[in-house]
Amino acid sequence: DRDEYGCIPSAGYSRDWSLQQCVRPWELTNKIISRAFDAGITKYNTEKTFMGNSYLTREQAAKMLMSTIKHMNAPVWMIKQAAGSCEWKDQKSINTSLMDSAKLACTKWLLKWSKEGNFMPQKVITVEEMSIILERIATFVPSLKNTISILLINQSNPVFTRNEFVKILYNMSYKFTEQSEKYTQQKKDLKAARALWNQ
Repeated sequence: DRDEYGCIPSAGYSRDWSLQQCVRPWELTNKIISRAFDAGITKYNTEKTFMGNSYLTREQAAKMLMSTIKHMNAPVWMIKQAAGSCEWKDQKSINTSLMDSAKLACTKWLLKWSKEGNFMPQKVITVEEMSIILERIATFVPSLKNTISILLINQSNPVFTRNEFVKILYNMSYKFTEQSEKYTQQKKDLKAARALWNQ
């Protein structure tokens, strides 16, 4: 009863290309929202309150993205400063609880402004815009390039829902954790090698 990817459709499993494994989509969504809530990425912990099928706005994307980066303890590589001002003509229209994240995303060269000098906080973010943001992140973390390609190639809609975006953030953090574990092991190996050399 398995498909060509080894998944069992009758039990609700299908291939998730970003995670490279068989998953039940509804279980994965609930798991991701719960994880995002625990990490402070969102203040909602259920599919209903999270409103995952709503389209994602630029100000919401800034908040969730910067909260994810903060949770991943990755400030060291976030050193790029934006070329230009992060003062927008329409900044009074930005939700006050999301303003700090919008400013930080801008100064870190991730989510910037329009040619007219507006942030357009309530504008639905597009796949094209998200591609640029993720490519900028990949300039700091090259190991994310393949992951990002997989995430975007399977995105059929021109805009993102909140569920789709939080899934991308989940996969990013998963990749960061993987890289962090490798880095930690390399540090341990280096320490052991130094100790052996000193002996």
